[in-house]
Amino acid sequence: MPVTKSWVYQRNILRKNYNPTVLEYFADLGADDGDFSSGRKALRQACLIKPKDGQQMVLHKMGFFYNVILEVHNQPSIYGIPVASFKENITIFPQITCHFKERDDIAKVNNRRPLTAQCSIRFKGDVSSKGELESLGRKIKSIFGSGSFHFSKGRQKYTYYDAENSIKLDGFFTSESDAKSLFDKMLVSRIFRAGPKSKNRALLHKDFRKPKSVVRINKDTNDKMLDIQSGMAYHDRCLSVGTKPHFDWTPNDPEVIAGKSVKSPQQRVPGEVYFTHAELKHKKLKEDIILYAATPQRRRQSLI
Repeated sequence: MPVTKSWVYQRNILRKNYNPTVLEYFADLGADDGDFSSGRKALRQACLIKPKDGQQMVLHKMGFFYNVILEVHNQPSIYGIPVASFKENITIFPQITCHFKERDDIAKVNNRRPLTAQCSIRFKGDVSSKGELESLGRKIKSIFGSGSFHFSKGRQKYTYYDAENSIKLDGFFTSESDAKSLFDKMLVSRIFRAGPKSKNRALLHKDFRKPKSVVRINKDTNDKMLDIQSGMAYHDRCLSVGTKPHFDWTPNDPEVIAGKSVKSPQQRVPGEVYFTHAELKHKKLKEDIILYAATPQRRRQSLI
């Protein structure tokens, strides 16, 4: 079959949009050098679209990557409702949500789906201007880097609660330093812009009460306000750690279901998660706005 101009154009588009996804999946191998010497390197070459590949070869490569390597047909079932219905029934104040995910190669070695994490904070800045949101996206990029920022997700829950400014952040970490690293970036950046206190503060933040079962850490640490030109300052006194629950982290209670022995899922699996993207959530938006994406899958929808 002769090579047409239409196919050459389409192939170039596919290489620009599909190949980065393959390269990210095999990121642990380093830059693509055309090497077939090892098993994973050979798999990468079997998935990448080459400059002279024909239509059938491209279809085979894309099918092999999505169906055999990623196993997209085996994705877990999801309980959910349409976004519009969800937003009709709850109150959502503008907020920035940062997402994190475990690297695919590490998850595959551990025979599990990639771990995920997220952290959200109220946003009181200007959402009317696209230029302002693009500026916010660039700021987030400078703070979290191009996917380089990561932390250790763990089994211990840490909470940052600042009643004066109505701020609450929480997450599961392996250590206090990991919690401080993430919370500090969420606070000292311009992601959060303090506004005047609302008369409805008690109503808006009725769920922000201090948890009962917490143990204060850093009791002897002096209040240390970081030298920030804008944004919120991090305070050690606002950080607390929850009492460790008595969970069996490695369940060994298999039960026979439909003739097969099934174990309970492991709770709070620890692992290293990396920044993937940040999005703006707003009640009046049908779809959340991706402010910045460090991964190619969402980069096309990102504002910057």
